[in-house]
Parts: sequence; C-alpha cells; structure tokens
Amino acid sequence: MFDVFSFFKTKAFFTLGFLMVFTGMQQAVVISDVTRLYGTETMGLGMIGYMMMCYGTCQLATLLVVEKLQKCIRPIVFVLKGLLVTLGLLILLYVWEPGQESVFLILGYAGVWGAVDAIWQSQVQSLLIQASPRKECAALGFRMCQSLGLGIIFLLDIWASVLYKACAVGGVLVMGVISYMIGEVMQKPCAVW
Repeated sequence: MFDVFSFFKTKAFFTLGFLMVFTGMQQAVVISDVTRLYGTETMGLGMIGYMMMCYGTCQLATLLVVEKLQKCIRPIVFVLKGLLVTLGLLILLYVWEPGQESVFLILGYAGVWGAVDAIWQSQVQSLLIQASPRKECAALGFRMCQSLGLGIIFLLDIWASVLYKACAVGGVLVMGVISYMIGEVMQKPCAVW
C-alpha cells in the first residue's frame, strides 16, 4: 500500500499527473453529460446503449490502430492531436444542440469520444510504464488518479453547468499537456520534435 503512495513522489507522477486525472474526467463527461444531453434528453433513454456501443467499438478500433502506429510515430504527436480533438469535442459539447433527426451525428460524436479516449488511455499508460521503475505501483496510481477525475466531475455535476465542467476538463487537459511537454524537454532537450 505504501509503495503505491511512493509513486506520487516520482517524476513520472509530476509530469503525467494531470493527464492521469484528465482521463477520468473525460470518461465522466461522456458517462454523465454526453449520454444525458444527446441520449436521454434528445433521443430518449433507449439511445444510450447504442451510443455506448459506438463509443466502445471506436475505442477498440482506435486502440488497434494506435498500437501499430506507436512503433513509428512519437508520443508527442498523439498527445498534441489528442489535445486538439478533445478541445474540439468539449467546445462542441457546449454549443451543439442536435435534433431528433441527428441520430447518426450523435452516434458519430460518441464514436469520436471513444477514439480520443483510446488515444489518451494508450498514450498515458505507455508513457507512465516507460517512465516508472515500478510498473505495478504506476498502474495503481494511474487508476487512483482516474478515479479522482471521475469523482471531481460527478461532484461538479451537482452544482456546475456543462460550460463549467467543460472548462474544468479542458483546463486540466491543457495543464497536463504542458507538464508532459516540460517533462519531455527536461528529459531529452533535443529529441522532442
């Protein structure tokens, strides 16, 4: 148990901590807001199952593609592209109000959330495993940080609107990407790009 808490003092935690919390926050936004706004309120309760199937299927397909691409593309490329897509999805979450005729757009939106979640999950886990000497403690620390992110968004769901939750998730994401990039530059100053 104390080995897990010693992980929170490592350099890997300080460079990837915000991203680990963000992955939980992102999943909570999909579970609470995306399914509520575009499933229950727009299409009805029966649509949530289809949305989550699209989410999971696209997540799996993206994981398989990313696994092959990781051998020839640096992680920073995935991180920066994931940043742009996720910020776009968060903005769209706030401004888009689909109608009942937008079934395929809603399913596609859920699928893109699944794809970007796969990118974040795979990249954060692989970077964490590479940077940590004790893999088990790193994996447990990652799950603890994800749980913290889930808890934060579910607590914010009580008081905050979608705008404030999207801003919180986006802020943690930007801080996470900045801390990751600082860690990369400190580790390998000339080989980041």
